[in-house]
Amino acid sequence: MLVTLRRKGEAVLIGDDIELTIVHIGRSRVRVGIRAPRRYRVTAGEDQATVSAPVSADTGLAAGDSRSAQSGR
Repeated sequence: MLVTLRRKGEAVLIGDDIELTIVHIGRSRVRVGIRAPRRYRVTAGEDQATVSAPVSADTGLAAGDSRSAQSGR
């Protein structure tokens, strides 16, 4: 696990194509912006914090995702 100090507007890069940017720092929360290619699905911790496996171009779903491609999510 990387632990680093960042100020508002500063970023951390993961590989060549994922960027985490500190957008806002409040009293007890930090707002982080995540920029990643569409082939990755990014979800919040309460939604099983993952930058999941690449998404299939055919279905728009990550490998092993059982949701219907028609669901709109």
